[in-house]
Amino acid sequence: MEQGKILKLLDENGEEKEYEVAMSYLCNDNGKAYIFYTDNTFTPDGNMNLFASVYTGDDENGEPILEEITDENEWALLDKVMEEVNMGVNNNG
Repeated sequence: MEQGKILKLLDENGEEKEYEVAMSYLCNDNGKAYIFYTDNTFTPDGNMNLFASVYTGDDENGEPILEEITDENEWALLDKVMEEVNMGVNNNG
């Protein structure tokens, strides 16, 4: 999925909300594709709110099919990916 694409998803209150794709990641270990996306809001300590889901492809209307991540090992993997991305950004910027 391309960076910058706008997704319309339901939030925890069941309301449609727009999110922007920040990046995608294909894990060679488990063969799953993940997307990281944001609503462009920030936490109280100044970090951007970032969300992640398993991306399984697009439906017949071209809308992404996303699955919730429930496995703690997957979250640990994605945390590590984001740390590496942040380190690369900080070292290059």
